[in-house]
Amino acid sequence: MSENLDKLIDLIGSDGFDFNLNKEFMLSLLHSEKKRDVKNQFLLKKYKIDFERVVRFLDVSVQDVEAKNDELLKVNIELERFAYVVSHDLKAPVRNILAFINIIERELETVKCENIQEYFFFVKKASNTINTLITETLEYSMLNKKSIKIQEVNITEIIDNIKDLLIIEDDNYNVEIDYPNLPVLNANKAMMHKLFQNFIENGIKYNVNKEKKISINFNEEKDFYSFEVKDNGIGISNENCEKIFDMYTRLHNNSEYDGTGIGLAICKKIVNIHNGRIFVDSKKGEGSTFKFSLEKALQDCKYSEVAVDQ
Repeated sequence: MSENLDKLIDLIGSDGFDFNLNKEFMLSLLHSEKKRDVKNQFLLKKYKIDFERVVRFLDVSVQDVEAKNDELLKVNIELERFAYVVSHDLKAPVRNILAFINIIERELETVKCENIQEYFFFVKKASNTINTLITETLEYSMLNKKSIKIQEVNITEIIDNIKDLLIIEDDNYNVEIDYPNLPVLNANKAMMHKLFQNFIENGIKYNVNKEKKISINFNEEKDFYSFEVKDNGIGISNENCEKIFDMYTRLHNNSEYDGTGIGLAICKKIVNIHNGRIFVDSKKGEGSTFKFSLEKALQDCKYSEVAVDQ
């Protein structure tokens, strides 16, 4: 009840109330109250109309966003299919090229011509580079397409396996890899192997020190494990610390270091799939520390009907 009506009620209820003496005052109060009521009705109607307009706008906006999201999803699926088909179809002719190069090399073993051997060396190297590029592009494109199987993964066992493989592959293996008892978390086992393998191999590859050192550590948080993979390699300049996670980004030419520029992009996608974040702390000539997080209790992630092989 408004203040004006309170006054009117008090006036009527007072002793010796005289209507004729208070007529003008009462009419003034009633008129004022009527104006207030009309104003409130107008505002109520206006707010109702505005509210309905906002609701309609939001409804249209949500529908528009959903439609654009569906469209974007379809485009991404088509791009992934395109990358898969192109990569898959390109592998066959590259294999044929490498096979015939090997046959021709055997046929020319008795021919004394240094130039031919040199030419074949470059052709073979280029073919191997193309083959690796296709394989890694295919691997990157498939990361989005698969339903990833989540299981308990012992990260210490992953590092042990990677270390054993490196020793088998390199007779002159001289790398010190330090790591504590690392955690067990819910993750995709194949992806965890690829993730840590890429960091370790980069720490060895981009390293001019006689004694190559890599250390792996972690911290446990409420919902995540945070990892650090540190090396004593050549380091990365500040302006390139973000670029290195982009597809096909290479900071060195092939005469310095072989590579495709896809490895760290794969690492970033694996971390994203496991709901984490990734970045690097590094300075030129002072080594690099790759820091990333992985969700502890990740559940199976459905990206499509295709399943990831364990």
